[in-house]
Amino acid sequence: MTLLDLCKLLKKNLWLVVGLPVLCAAVCAIALTVMPAEYSAKATITVSTEVAGVNAFAADAAEQQSTDAITVTSSANTSTRVITLTAEGAPKDKVIQAVDRAANAAYLNAFDRYNVSGDELNITVSMTVSFAKTATDISPSVPKSAGIAFVAGLFAAVCIVVVRDMVRGRIHSVRDLEEDADLRMLGRIPRVGQQESALSREQLFANVRFAAGDHRSVCVVAPDDAALSVQACTELAEAAQQADRKVLVVDADLHGASALAEQLAVDGDARGLAEVLAGTATLVDAVRTVQGFAYLPAGDARVAVAALLDRAALADAFQQASLAYDLVLVNVPPASDHADFAYVAHATGATVLCVQEFATRRAAIEEAAAQLAVAQANVIGVVAAA
Repeated sequence: MTLLDLCKLLKKNLWLVVGLPVLCAAVCAIALTVMPAEYSAKATITVSTEVAGVNAFAADAAEQQSTDAITVTSSANTSTRVITLTAEGAPKDKVIQAVDRAANAAYLNAFDRYNVSGDELNITVSMTVSFAKTATDISPSVPKSAGIAFVAGLFAAVCIVVVRDMVRGRIHSVRDLEEDADLRMLGRIPRVGQQESALSREQLFANVRFAAGDHRSVCVVAPDDAALSVQACTELAEAAQQADRKVLVVDADLHGASALAEQLAVDGDARGLAEVLAGTATLVDAVRTVQGFAYLPAGDARVAVAALLDRAALADAFQQASLAYDLVLVNVPPASDHADFAYVAHATGATVLCVQEFATRRAAIEEAAAQLAVAQANVIGVVAAA
């Protein structure tokens, strides 16, 4: 995966890439706001000697003053001979009380140990205690913590997107097919609901015409998405009209509920390809005009679809149409749904494979390409949807 592919992939999953970091930052900020503040207070004992011994008394006192909510610790600096007791927790007044009690207890215990001998007072270690007067708020910074949570959420989102893409096995760009399957790029079509520029449509039409050579009938198939082949057919039909070429769009989805018929908003019960193949209607009688171009509906298949397609009449119908039209576009169901595309691709002069970047599964493309190879189809290239 190239850096450009990664950027496209992240753009495809923009809701996750943006939403997860924002959610993490919001949850972190709310949690820190709701949590009680944490405070720190310090008291010191300055000694003339016996730093380690006095610090031992301070450690014992600190442990005695520690609770579930407040932690008291001690540390000693032998160079300055200062013992520091630190209390952290909440609430603020309890923190100050805990550290002061620990410092006072350490002072009294050390004083009795070093400066009292029996009933006599003998000052051998002088000590000065500085009690805590206030406590400092040491709660995590909300902006800083939320920023860290945002970055962590962003990293997690990128990892999720990349791993999910690897598991799904989607193609990243047509370059993958050009390198792995030796399929050339013919052009691009817009996603469903979008409009393509006139120049891009003209280039796609020209590339298909040149790649098909003398063949005028072209099978348009998508590995796993019917909308792609339908979009490609309508784009090529419009480009042919603009180029003042006679074009026939054939609906070869004989299983009912045709995506092409739905896209063109036509009656799916009219006579069409099924009747032509069955010999109950002629090609001329079944063709109608839809949106300015000739259209052959799927018709009503009263026998098994495979039985209709596996006839010489299929190739004869496309040959007859090629004599009357400059371009014959045959839309078939997705390769993952039915095997119809193999029959049609074998009978037509050329075949175009329609894919969508970051959506079409690599396995589906490989399976469709393998079946087309068995059917001896003339695959002239790939049309890609952004």
